[in-house]
Amino acid sequence: MHAGKMDATRTVSDCCGFMRRLVATQRKQYMKKSSWCLLFLLACVFALPVYATSSYKSAFEAAYPAAAGSRIDACALCHSSVPARNSYGEAFKSAGFDFKAIEAADSDGDGFANLAEITALTFPGTAADNPNATSDPQSTGCAGLSCQKGAFSLDSITSMLGDIFLVGLSLITLQVMAGRKM
Repeated sequence: MHAGKMDATRTVSDCCGFMRRLVATQRKQYMKKSSWCLLFLLACVFALPVYATSSYKSAFEAAYPAAAGSRIDACALCHSSVPARNSYGEAFKSAGFDFKAIEAADSDGDGFANLAEITALTFPGTAADNPNATSDPQSTGCAGLSCQKGAFSLDSITSMLGDIFLVGLSLITLQVMAGRKM
């Protein structure tokens, strides 16, 4: 009888140990999956500004087709340095991201309306760059924020890297959720 009781106690103890190990393993797997899901969601949130930037650029090109591909069709149109906005970028944001609403304004205070500067292919957020200033029309005037047409711009590179990152992260997340090891 004593031996039977000992076997039952050991069996219960073994069963409890097995259950503890199983729960610990499942907890680790759950935490690993949760971490990947959280990382994926964060990547999506941080990728949103990349897509927003290219949509604003597309809206600018649609509103001012003559400026498309010019030196002002760049990040420096609205940014002094990404992500900091210049005076034109701030006015654009304040106007609900409507380029037409700020055409008559003089965002940089240089005496020229934003539309006059855009028509002259000068930056409406940079007072020193105005229709009276002598500048090289081929120059980007962007202090490294953009490249000439035909070359990669900061927007396109950031967008491509964001896409690659999201695709890779999505594949890893799907593999982890499917229970496969990498």
